Amino acid sequence: RGYKVFMYEGRADPRVTSSECPGAGGAAGESAMLGRLGNATKRSINLALSHRGLCALERVGLDKQVLVEAVPMEGRMIHPRGQADVDKGSIFQPYEHKPGHAIYSISREELNFALLAEVDKMSNVTTIFSAKFESYDKNSNTCVFNVGEGADSQKVSAMCDFVVGADGAFSKVREALGRVQRLNFTREYIKTAY
Repeated sequence: RGYKVFMYEGRADPRVTSSECPGAGGAAGESAMLGRLGNATKRSINLALSHRGLCALERVGLDKQVLVEAVPMEGRMIHPRGQADVDKGSIFQPYEHKPGHAIYSISREELNFALLAEVDKMSNVTTIFSAKFESYDKNSNTCVFNVGEGADSQKVSAMCDFVVGADGAFSKVREALGRVQRLNFTREYIKTAY
C-alpha cells in the first residue's frame, strides 16, 4: 500500500546456515539443519492452522505452499477416566463444524521461512534481525533498538509514523506506550503451562 516498513525482529534470522550460526559448530558442508538447530530460541511445537489462518495465507498467496507439508487434523479423541480403549466409551470431537473439514498441523519453522521469503520479495519492507526493542519517545516519534549480539551490539534509533508491536504477552512496546499515554489492558495467567 505504499508504506515504507522496517520490521525489527528480536531473534536472529532463523534461516542462517550452520557456518553462519554462532556456536553451531560442525564442518563446512554440513546440512542447513545444524544451523537451524543452533538457533535455540525457536519453538518446536507445531502450529494448528484453522480456517481463519488459511484465509490470511490465501490473501498473500501462500495457502497452497504451506498446505503441501501440513497434516490435516479432523478432531480429537476424549477418553473417559480409566478408559483408553476406543471401544469403551471414547468420544470423537471434530475441530470444524462441517464434515470433511479439518485444521492443519504445520511446522512453525517452515511457516516462518515461507513468510520471511515472501517479505524478502517486498521492496518496501526491510527486516532487521537481532533487534531488541528498548524504548519509544513520543515527542520525536522515535524507537530505540539494541541491534546485534554481545560486544558487536549497538543502539539504533528509528523515526516512525506509527508503531505496531507484536512482541507477545510481556510486550516491551505496550509497556513503553503505557508510559507515554493512558493505556488500559488486563493480563490473566492460566494455572497450567505446557
